Amino acid sequence: MSMRVENSTKWIIFIVISIVSILIGVNLPNNEKLHVRNNKLDINVWSKSVKNNGKPIITIESNVPDNTEGIVTLEKDDINYRVSFPVKFKNGIAKTNEFMLKGGNLPSGEYTMRFKSTLDIVQPIEVQNIIGKNYSNVQSKYIDESVMGRRIIFIKKINI
Repeated sequence: MSMRVENSTKWIIFIVISIVSILIGVNLPNNEKLHVRNNKLDINVWSKSVKNNGKPIITIESNVPDNTEGIVTLEKDDINYRVSFPVKFKNGIAKTNEFMLKGGNLPSGEYTMRFKSTLDIVQPIEVQNIIGKNYSNVQSKYIDESVMGRRIIFIKKINI
């Protein structure tokens, strides 16, 4: 009789170990994410649209990971104008609030639009896991190196 208890106990232990192994396997990250981490991401950035009703809203399009954070700055030196808005990418799109001058329309003319991603250590963890430390998993003509670290910078002249 003591043999039976021992065999039943072995079966119970075997079943518990099997179930735990299956549950651990289900929670492992999928191969697609691991594949992204092992390859360099070729990041592109472009200005998708500028809505101009005198108070432009700038839309930036990019293939950066979702939730990538940055700042869009619009500036015009001759009127001493420089305003920035934080943005976050969702499905490849980031959009600013309206740019205004003292609550009113911006004067027409050529402006410089600048997008800067935040440093890697400030990005959300899920973005850091993809871009790597100091954007080491990213290759792009828009990568800028500075004393603070690497980041994505996109500059374009636009007419308002």
